[in-house]
This record gives sequence, structure tokens and C-alpha cells, in this order.
Amino acid sequence: MLRPEQPTIASSERRIELVEPDLAQNMFSRLYSATKIDVYPSVEGKFAWSWKMLPTGPMTVINGHAIAGSADVAGAIPYYLLSFVQQGTVDFKSLKSQTVVTADKGAAMVNADVHTTTFTHAGTQTLNIRIEPNAILSHAAALLGTTVSTMPRFALPLDLLSGPGADINRLCKLLCDALTQPDTPLGSPHVLAHLREALIGMLLLGSENTLRSRFQKPPPRANLHAVKVVEEILDARAAEPISIAEIAAQTGIGLRSLERSYKAARGCTLRTFLKARRLELAHQRLCAATPGTTVTQILYASGFSRPGEFSQAYRQRFGVAPSETLRRALGNESLESRTVT
Repeated sequence: MLRPEQPTIASSERRIELVEPDLAQNMFSRLYSATKIDVYPSVEGKFAWSWKMLPTGPMTVINGHAIAGSADVAGAIPYYLLSFVQQGTVDFKSLKSQTVVTADKGAAMVNADVHTTTFTHAGTQTLNIRIEPNAILSHAAALLGTTVSTMPRFALPLDLLSGPGADINRLCKLLCDALTQPDTPLGSPHVLAHLREALIGMLLLGSENTLRSRFQKPPPRANLHAVKVVEEILDARAAEPISIAEIAAQTGIGLRSLERSYKAARGCTLRTFLKARRLELAHQRLCAATPGTTVTQILYASGFSRPGEFSQAYRQRFGVAPSETLRRALGNESLESRTVT
């Protein structure tokens, strides 16, 4: 077991176990920026917890396990915390709301800068997703097409068994799967960016919060100037991990309005255009390839993360496999050992 004198939280994956309550208090303060921490050893006099950190941009996934002993943490944390209970029970109290979250049935959305108390029972396993407030605010601004200066407040309990809560639960599980597979297409920066965007969008549009009524208003009429501006941005950044919400924010109108405007003007969605632009980019690079180039290198460099999906889309668009285009560009050189079809 690691027993540091001054526990710190690194940005890379770590597993930390503590057996002394005073060290645990320090660790809880660093993990959750709490102002009051009380720890209670088990009947055997032991206190042992473990944490595993999985950072991804403005989010950090914290897997916690109360191996022995319980903890009472209180304070107004400076970020949002989406908390799932995988085993055991956690009690939450915030403002006039309180809820008891049990394994696989519910979750709690702890609001930034709102005093909240959580009591975690011994033997409990949790999965907490820490979300920076700016990520919530910027996405809300992109959806509404205007600056959002006041942080939205979410209802504390979240039902995972039905409705939007079930969708949020599935997205969180997919995000965690992606973070544990960084060397696969699922864990690529492109996919992670879309998963983070989808999760924040579901929280804002699907769960109860103080901005939800504003999202339900009819979007404004099509804005053709914004369509042209965002198309230029998407075209220039086609090969990069890109957030549609981030690009929409640069146009000054809401994401839903922009999607509607784009579909009316171009007959397709923004993501369809982006995919088509990436295919054109990949085609150009395949046609201009030099010896030693592989299809796999080009598909990743063109913004794709899944070889099978890329190959299928390329065939549909150009009528041949990407490996055939590369073969022609290199003068029928044998490519079997370094291409995907």
C-alpha cells in the first residue's frame, strides 16, 4: 500500500490506497476540494480506500472503493460531480434536496459551488465523473447561441433505470470503456471528444436543470451566413479532433439552430459534411502517396479513427477500396503487408 506523507493527484492513471485516517483526510481534500472531511474506521479499527484516476480533457473519472471504513465529506466543490454507485450506498444532501443512491439504480449530480454533504458507507464502490464548469457553460452557450454567465443547477437525484437517465448511464459506461482502451479507435482523441460532448449535451437537454426550459424554445430561423462560416471552419479543421459545439459557438448562434440552418441550406447535417470532407482529404492523400505510406496512416491523419468504418465509407464514395487507390498511386506496388481494405 502506498502511504505518502503528502498525497498528490497526478494527471495520469494511478491507484492509491490509504490506511491512516489523517492521510485519508488530506487525500479527500485533494480529490474533491472539500472543506470538511470526517473519516470513520471500521469496527476492526481499519480505514482503507482506493482511487483510480482516468483524466480526459475537462473531465476526470474517479473510481473509488471504500475497502474499510466510511467517510463524510462536505463542502462547495468548484466543479460538477456526476456520481454513480456500483456497490453499496452513498447518502447525498444538498440545499433542500437529499437522496440515497444505491448500486445501479440511481446517480447524483452534485452542483458546482453548492454546499453538499456525502456519506459513503463502508464497502461502497463509486464511479465519479468530475466536470469542469467551463465545459458545461460553453456547451450551454453553444446550444443557446448566447453567453451563459450563470452556472446551471441540476436536480440532485438521477434515475438510471428509465428515460434520459438510462441514456446518460450508457454514455458514461462507454466513456469509461474508451478511457481504459487508449490504444484502440474507441479511445482515440476524436471519439473521446465526441463522447464528452454527447454526455454534457445529455445532461443539459435530458436531465432536470435550470436551463432546460430555454433549450425547449423553438430555434431561430436559418442563418446562411453562419452556415458558410462554420463550413469554412470545418473544412480547415477536418483532420483534427473537433467539437461541433465548439465550432457552433464561434458562429454566435445556437447548436440546434445551426444544425437546422445547415440541413436546410445543404441538405445534410454538419457531421455528414465533416465526414465527406475527411473522405475527400483521405482520397487526395492516397492519390499523392509516396513509397512507405499506408492506408492506416492516411485514415488516421485525415480524422478517422475506425479503419473498418473508413474503408466502407470510402468504397461507397469512390467505388473502390482505399488500398486500390494507394496501389494505383504507387504504380501497382504490392501493399498487402501494410494496408487495410
